[in-house]
Amino acid sequence: MAWPCAGFGTAGSIDLSAGIDVQDRPKDAWANYAVTSPPVVAGDVLVVGSSIGDNRGHALEQGVVRGYDARSGRELWRWDPVPRAPAAA
Repeated sequence: MAWPCAGFGTAGSIDLSAGIDVQDRPKDAWANYAVTSPPVVAGDVLVVGSSIGDNRGHALEQGVVRGYDARSGRELWRWDPVPRAPAAA
């Protein structure tokens, strides 16, 4: 199968679960992590949000917003809307 954007990510796609920190279960058990809406392209950046179910434990994946290079699929940045360090609040 030929992908329309073979140079994007890996064979035309990116793994949105890559890099998610899952500390209390196997790496393939993503629990309640989900991308709940389509990404948006802002300039040359593909912006992807996520949703998590955070009522099951304390060491869970974080619902970060990520930015990817729209041409290559390379992750450019992550933004966590919830301050994790007391000094960041």
